Amino acid sequence: MTAVLALSDLHGRLPRIPKAIAESSIDIFIDCGDTAPHYNKNWDWNDYFQRMCNVPAEASDQLTWLKDTYKPWIEKTIKPKHIIRLNGNHDFADASDVFEHYLYQGSKTITVEGIKIGMMTGMGILQGEWFDEISEDEFAQRIEGIDRDIQILVTHMPPHGILDKTSYGDKIGSRSLTKAIFGHLGSEPYFTHLQQHFYGHAHEAKGKEEHDIDGRKLTFYNCAERFESISI
Repeated sequence: MTAVLALSDLHGRLPRIPKAIAESSIDIFIDCGDTAPHYNKNWDWNDYFQRMCNVPAEASDQLTWLKDTYKPWIEKTIKPKHIIRLNGNHDFADASDVFEHYLYQGSKTITVEGIKIGMMTGMGILQGEWFDEISEDEFAQRIEGIDRDIQILVTHMPPHGILDKTSYGDKIGSRSLTKAIFGHLGSEPYFTHLQQHFYGHAHEAKGKEEHDIDGRKLTFYNCAERFESISI
């Protein structure tokens, strides 16, 4: 069995590790993005706005935090064999030199502990000022860059209609992801062996949801601000 622990949307706030997790052996730790801090409590609104407009400075600060604070925290408290991480819309830094299994932008397939894992970044177009805002067509293109027979999918963006609802009642997930996972108008799903999908982004919708696709059980985990622990 392979022990997997997933988390998302920390925004620089490192949580207390539950005793059960601290005492367990974790094979794979998955970070679904929006990890690094982007707001200092001593800033006023003008400071925050100006800092967010200075993307190079923001990225530099985030990279330092990921390298000097976040990765050592993972290694000390969770102690996984492997770390898998991708960028969310609040993550501007390219941490390719910090994490072995990492995706800054785009999509790819990796194999860890004998498990095929698809990774994809991107969020729906909102204001044009966050990292990696893309259209549904671009989501569809990135999906095709992932092997069809993956067992685990890691994204920052939820699929449309699955644990993606905001406090305003809006469903903000990607329709292209939903189509790739469930199929559309009688066509088979793009992902033919998918068993688990980990993501975040929609904080208010965090939780777990199970679906059956032609006899195959698929579990969705919105890991925003929460741990999800499973064995495969």
